[in-house]
Amino acid sequence: MDAAAAYDAINEFVKLAAARRTRPLADNQKARMQLLDEGLRDAIQGAHPAPKRLSNPAPVKPTTPAHGVAPAKIEVKKASQALDQALELSLKDKSKLSSITADMLPKSSYTPPAVPTFMADYYSDALVPARISTADLPVQAVDSEGQTVDLDREVRVLLGLERPAEPQAAPVVQAAAAPAVRAAAPRATTPAPAAPPPKGVQAIVHIIAGGTLRGRIDGFAPKAAELNLLHKDPSRPAKTVPMREILAIFFGLGRGETPSEPMGTAMVVKLVNDRDVRGISPDYSEGGDALTIVPTPKRGSVDRIWIPAGAVKAIELL
Repeated sequence: MDAAAAYDAINEFVKLAAARRTRPLADNQKARMQLLDEGLRDAIQGAHPAPKRLSNPAPVKPTTPAHGVAPAKIEVKKASQALDQALELSLKDKSKLSSITADMLPKSSYTPPAVPTFMADYYSDALVPARISTADLPVQAVDSEGQTVDLDREVRVLLGLERPAEPQAAPVVQAAAAPAVRAAAPRATTPAPAAPPPKGVQAIVHIIAGGTLRGRIDGFAPKAAELNLLHKDPSRPAKTVPMREILAIFFGLGRGETPSEPMGTAMVVKLVNDRDVRGISPDYSEGGDALTIVPTPKRGSVDRIWIPAGAVKAIELL
């Protein structure tokens, strides 16, 4: 059966099936529908075979009982009734059983009622071995046949058969009298110059791409193209960070500086990395290039936070 013939057969079969739901089909329509069903089952791969039909089945007549004999009754027992009968005890077995409650059980002397069982429940003080007295120390070593075994001195000392040798005192050597030497007067030493205090303010620079940089900032210029981050070792060169890559700068307190007062506009700043910074901004202006946040409450040594406008995702005024 090609595709076109299969399509026509399926379409005709569906129409006959729909019509059978609304009205009884004629004999020729029933035969046509059965023929289409068998043909489509053979043509469609994986279709279930048609159910077997009996041609002209003969009706089974019920047998009539003999005269005067009542028909036998078939008793169907439930599964629960059969189980009850299987578990039913005889009178002799029932007489051997008696009901016992938890109160009738004897109390266990092994498990304490409140204290959990540990090693003390298995061992007592009487099982601790007594100390060996000096009279019980071994005096010699013998083999399995009772013959004395000649041991090295180190082994005899290890087994307690011999005392270790007393350590000998080092001989005292009397040194010859040294000639008198006149001590020279100590030279006056000049104290080393104190190291100069580090420049700038301790800061932590957060990068938009991720990560942080630590150092000191001397003379912060927000409108500069780059930020010079000084190293704690003055001999090492400063690290240059482009301002466009900075997410935020956490400033600490410089030497002699007073903590920033939380005055201004309370807000929550959501950064582009979905982190929130909560505090009070003394220099916030809508459409500005940057803003400063005094965190509330302050944690650690952070005094203020500088955030450029390019790192701000949203601002919520409180």
